[in-house]
Amino acid sequence: MKYMRPALYGILFSVLFFIDRITKYYVMQYITFHEISPLFSLCYVQNTGISWGIADGCGDIAQYIIMIVVALLIGAILQQTIGKYKKYKNIFPEILVCAGAISNLYDRIFYGGVIDFLSFHYNGWQFPVFNIADMLIVCGIFLICINEIMYHE
Repeated sequence: MKYMRPALYGILFSVLFFIDRITKYYVMQYITFHEISPLFSLCYVQNTGISWGIADGCGDIAQYIIMIVVALLIGAILQQTIGKYKKYKNIFPEILVCAGAISNLYDRIFYGGVIDFLSFHYNGWQFPVFNIADMLIVCGIFLICINEIMYHE
């Protein structure tokens, strides 16, 4: 992807952030559980832990530690993003990660945990419930790794 103007990156960040916010708002207001198919459902879950519910329900101290660590990681990613941008490099993957991470941090600050709702399951097996922000983070990290491997950015 070519170098984009700052305003376009800002628009991209805002659109991704608001898509995640809107989907979470909708789920919090209208859905507790809704089966879409035998393999997929919408299921409102509030995750106070980290990935896949690790440390979920460990109390307020753990929640504050998680928020501090996440905020520090976001700061580090933003610093890397600004450095790459100043060198006229593609920061699309970093925008994905930042939009997802900041939206999930917003959940932690204002709701006490991350709002998850996408549930894949089959025959008694269930993948951990996740959200749009999680998908942005995973896709962004994947693209950052690809860039590192292919272009040594």
